[in-house]
Formats: sequence, structure tokens, C-alpha cells
Amino acid sequence: MMPFVRLIAIYIIVGLAVFAFFKRDALMALISGPEAEVVMVAEPVAEPVIVQPVAEPLPAPIAEPVPTPAAKPVFAPADTATPQPANPQDMNARLGEARQAFWDGDAVTAEFLYKGLVNDFPTEAIVKGELGNLYYNTGRMTEAAAQFHAVGLLSIEAGNTAQMMAMIGVLQSIAPNLAADLQARAAQQN
Repeated sequence: MMPFVRLIAIYIIVGLAVFAFFKRDALMALISGPEAEVVMVAEPVAEPVIVQPVAEPLPAPIAEPVPTPAAKPVFAPADTATPQPANPQDMNARLGEARQAFWDGDAVTAEFLYKGLVNDFPTEAIVKGELGNLYYNTGRMTEAAAQFHAVGLLSIEAGNTAQMMAMIGVLQSIAPNLAADLQARAAQQN
């Protein structure tokens, strides 16, 4: 008789646990009160997640200054300064700012920051990949596909087969022609 009672107790406990799992929001409101704030921390994910597009207007373009007719161009001597490569530590700080803007739901600012990073670090696959994730998550699949394709090309050049295959996997669902292009280019490398 005892094993039967123990079995019934286990079924009741498991049933209550399943019920509590699916009704956890209602149970938390009962336990902590309705005014308690629930804070969820989002962590970056490896694969893109589809989110509804944010309907915020884009900022107005900045007007370029009009040169005055009396202005004469000034040329620097050819031997003075050579362009220095961008600082990778600066990239990481700026990448953190762009990520934070995205996590805060400010897609317009995040896009502006990511585009600046892509401009300053054109050979960094992580920057283009995160801009692609932003586009993917805001429903801009054509732009996302272009960024993911660029990441795939950089991955082929760097010999990063795992990253290239990940980009092919994503591209197969949103731009099969670009996925096929990456596969063909990878085959040419071998």
C-alpha cells in the first residue's frame, strides 16, 4: 500500500509543478502583489529572433554645408599623415553602445551606431553580423541578407568555416540565392 501512496504523491507534486510553471505569472502576482515589477534581462542570442518592426520615423538627413565661392581648397602635403587603423578597443566600446541601444528598443540609434562601426571597421565580421541581426529583428530581410552575405564572404577569406556555414543556414531561409553564392565561393576556395 505504501508504494501506491508514494506514487500518487509524486504525481500530485509533478502536476502542481507543471501547473505552477505554466501559471507562474499569475502565481508571482499572488505572492509578490500586483504592483511588483518583474524585470527580465535579455542576453544576446546566437541566432536572430523575429521582432515586430518599430514604427519610429528616421531622423531627418543632415544638410551638407554649401561651400562659399571665395573659399580655396587647402591641400595637405603628401608626406604628413597616413591614416591610422581604427582602435579595436574603441570598436568594442562602440559595439557595446550599439548593443545597449538595441536592447533598449532604440532601433534607429542602434542602426546609426552599427553603420558607423561598419564604416570604420569594414573587415570585422562581428560588426556586420550584428547590423544584420538588427535588420533581421526589425523585419528588413533584404538588408539583413546583404549583411549576412558580407559576413559569409569575410568568413571565407578568414577560413572560418563554422561562421560561414552559420551564415549559409540563415541565408537559406531569407535569401537562398545568396546562400548558394556563398556555397559556390566556399567550394572555389577548396
